[in-house]
Amino acid sequence: MSSEPPQLQPNDIVYAEYTRLSAVSERIFHSSFDDFKLLAALGAIVGLEPITTYVNAGKPIAVSYLFIGFLGVFSIIAAIAFRDTLKQSFMFYLGEHLIRYEEFIRKQDGFKGTNLFLTHSEGEQWLSSRHKKLVIAFNFFVLLPTIGIPAFILYRNENGVFRYYTISYVVICLAVYALYFYLTKAFLPKKALHKN
Repeated sequence: MSSEPPQLQPNDIVYAEYTRLSAVSERIFHSSFDDFKLLAALGAIVGLEPITTYVNAGKPIAVSYLFIGFLGVFSIIAAIAFRDTLKQSFMFYLGEHLIRYEEFIRKQDGFKGTNLFLTHSEGEQWLSSRHKKLVIAFNFFVLLPTIGIPAFILYRNENGVFRYYTISYVVICLAVYALYFYLTKAFLPKKALHKN
């Protein structure tokens, strides 16, 4: 009786690796949505106290206190956004490899001429035609309130012609967002690398 392990066929190895990489990509994808929970929790801890103090205050509140609270909330949003960009970059990397596996699998008997195993292969078209527009809309949906509402509250509580805290907050936020959009555009792939 032989104790040697059964010999795996090349197709079995390819499919097993495709399944493994798909599972890794899916875990990263789901963890990005978990960041919303993290954002809500940390935002409440860092920024809720200054905001509620402002809303409930019967007397003027120190503008510096509001500034620090709003900047703390924005810092958390920015950190999570940058972390998600790192995740996206790795997902693109995995996607490029998964496309090769899908192309190989579709050439095998039983899959030729079918529309199966196209999730990653058709992902580029989906990203450029639909998902990219949603991402841009979502970024502006986050951008406007995170800059506009705190800036309005700071402006209302500052005295003098030169409102230092309001201008500082807006400039810092716009600079961080500009850096975020630059890095996203510069480092995330614009087209499928495997086609080069």
